[in-house]
Amino acid sequence: ITPRAMGRNDDLNRRHINKYLDRMMDQDEFDHVQHFSGPIPVEVICAILRVPESHTQMIRHQTDAMLHREEGAPHGTAAQAEAAINQAVYFIEFARDKRSHLGEDLTSTLIEAQVETETGDLASLTDEDIAGFISLLGAAGSETVTKAVANAGVLFHRNPGEWQKLKSDPTKVESAVEEVLRYWAPSQYQGRLSVNDTEWHGVTVKAGKPVFIVTGAANHDEREFGPDATVFDIDREQRLAISLGHGIHTCLGAALARMECAVAIDEIRTRWPDYTIDESRCERVQMSNVAGYSSVPFSRR
Repeated sequence: ITPRAMGRNDDLNRRHINKYLDRMMDQDEFDHVQHFSGPIPVEVICAILRVPESHTQMIRHQTDAMLHREEGAPHGTAAQAEAAINQAVYFIEFARDKRSHLGEDLTSTLIEAQVETETGDLASLTDEDIAGFISLLGAAGSETVTKAVANAGVLFHRNPGEWQKLKSDPTKVESAVEEVLRYWAPSQYQGRLSVNDTEWHGVTVKAGKPVFIVTGAANHDEREFGPDATVFDIDREQRLAISLGHGIHTCLGAALARMECAVAIDEIRTRWPDYTIDESRCERVQMSNVAGYSSVPFSRR
């Protein structure tokens, strides 16, 4: 999922975004998450995978259930396990069925792909391999964008001066997306394994040991972003954007995610240049590794 490939999905992205926003044009108030930022991203990634549109919201709700955590209970519940099993079964059956009618979509590309094994031979991906990969894409392609777009709504509500900058100059939308991702990273941390022995601040991390990367904190590191790192500023010079990964660990869907966020923010700017949010009624998610809102009451001024 390269930036060039994702660029070809611009029309698809805009079509889904406009479909939902068109429904809201005659309403004075709607929920930014439930009616807009929640349902759209999963529809876009599922369209790229050619998952039937009638199944997309089921996948979103399954993913929400898989990531949800009860306060004081970091481990999964029976409901989370059931959602994970149901989604795995669905995608395995989807991959199996897709083999009989390949097309120009990402799932077909995965089916036709061959990978090098440990012995140097080439092998095709199994249905289970493909199901695991598209399940990851489905989750990553819906949760992070949903959180980022809703976060943007709240951040610009809190920072009207920055919203005015964007209203006055729509070319700032890409830098606005980067600042939203930096300021409130939708994915707050990642887990990795150290490949080699490395030393950090006098502490040696042995090869093969787990490493906990706290992206949300790094995005506010004054050594990188200066003494005003706690200020939301869409004109900030972004020297190292790590909210969607970096280097070989860059998120596969990073280009698509940035494009979706940019289009969504720009459409809100065009349709509702003067809006307000009732923060007293906003509700946050309680999930394992993503941060954001489950409800954002959004209305015209």
